[in-house]
Amino acid sequence: SNNNNNNPQKSTGVIRSRTIPPAVISHFTAKIASLEETIAEVLSAEAVAKMDRLAEMEAIRATNIISHQSEIKSRPRKEWFTSERAKEEAKQAQLDRHLQLQQRIEKNQTG
Repeated sequence: SNNNNNNPQKSTGVIRSRTIPPAVISHFTAKIASLEETIAEVLSAEAVAKMDRLAEMEAIRATNIISHQSEIKSRPRKEWFTSERAKEEAKQAQLDRHLQLQQRIEKNQTG
């Protein structure tokens, strides 16, 4: 016959019922249950390892801050924002460029 049962793309519409022996089910249920404790131990060990890494990182950071304290304090203080005057000058320069551009556009449209 042309009906090929090995081809998954051709569905014959027949639903087959698969029964799994209860012994197999109880075997894997027990296996999963036995792994739960191990999984919990691994997860808690990973959490502890993460806390260890973070604590070590903090300790190294604190040690570095203490050992390089004089160098850190001798550096000039960082200024993240420009002075008010510099900000105002930059703003005005931007406005001037914008006005010049607008004038050029108007000149080209009328000319």
